[in-house]
Amino acid sequence: MRENRIVIILGLTALVTGANNFVVSLLLPKIAEEFKMSIAAASIVIPYYMIPYGLMQAVYGVISDRVGKLKVMKILAIGFFAGNVGCLLTASFNQLLVYRFIAGFFAAGTISLPLAYIGDNFLEQERPKYVARFLSLIFTGQALSSLIGGVFMDYLNWRILFGVLAAISLTGMIFLFTLPNDPARGNGNLFEQIKPALISRLGLALYAISFFTGFFILGFYGFLGSYMSKVLGLNSTYSGLIMMVYGMACILGSVLLGALSKKFSLYNFMFWGCSLFTLCVMAILVFESVAVTAVAMFIIGIGYIFLQSSTATLAFDIAPEAKGLPSAIVGMTLFGGGGLGSAVGGPILDSWGFHTLFLFFALGILGLAVYTYYLFKVNSCRRLAVEN
Repeated sequence: MRENRIVIILGLTALVTGANNFVVSLLLPKIAEEFKMSIAAASIVIPYYMIPYGLMQAVYGVISDRVGKLKVMKILAIGFFAGNVGCLLTASFNQLLVYRFIAGFFAAGTISLPLAYIGDNFLEQERPKYVARFLSLIFTGQALSSLIGGVFMDYLNWRILFGVLAAISLTGMIFLFTLPNDPARGNGNLFEQIKPALISRLGLALYAISFFTGFFILGFYGFLGSYMSKVLGLNSTYSGLIMMVYGMACILGSVLLGALSKKFSLYNFMFWGCSLFTLCVMAILVFESVAVTAVAMFIIGIGYIFLQSSTATLAFDIAPEAKGLPSAIVGMTLFGGGGLGSAVGGPILDSWGFHTLFLFFALGILGLAVYTYYLFKVNSCRRLAVEN
């Protein structure tokens, strides 16, 4: 089918940016060792990627609505490839930070713009299925990169992994250029086009949810590899296997969401996702066990997809005539929040250790669970009022 081919090509490009972001959690101990610094100090490589990744998404969203989403994605793919090549060839920690920044700058939009493209070009009743399928491709890449990254960490130099990511991004870029550019959808007054995305009550709620999802869940994930190494005593290969379990669970979560989205409100899934994360992180803290951590990460993967895929799908309704900007703001807040969560997490780890850090992330998502439950109740009351 035409839709499946498009989703696969878009997913191939996007999965590398997701893998690039998450696999660094595994690389932190070796990066810190090579450049003779603490893991907390080395963790700055995470926000150096995440923050430009998040901040530039809104810019690309506005541009894509005016010139076409695929045209912007093709340009971003070239810059992202160059950033990965730079990480491969880096000779110092400062150079690594510069190339991570470049990679994040151009990676921005490679997930949010395809989502907006799906919102523009796919039938409304089919969108949850294809959004979930697109995200499942991203997490397939994340799962495989976690395993491959672990093997690389134990047996090869960590730089080579960036070479592999560069090669995959080049392949995705070539296929992306086989797709014809989509038409521009915004030629009128710029302010009038972006106003609904900026002042919508739905938008403000979803942007807040996305920010705190990034801050607490992506922030937690950024330190997971170091936790498994320092606390559980696992080598990088076994840590990669557990992170692969998380990625595979994200795929299952995408399938479940696609199958159940017609039976349950997306707000249900958001609440379930937050609740699962909180319970599982608490289990990791209490039991401090490899087996419990593996099971918990599997469940967290499902929960993360329930939460973030629902947020991304609901964002299509913020500004129906210009979906690029709302989708981009969701991406901006998610990864900007993740970068900030990593930046805040480093000093907490240095001062109080992993247990306090993970408790901080768990309690934060517990608060988000309460908020998503409130939104579910409000949405249910409004739907009943309309029906009656």
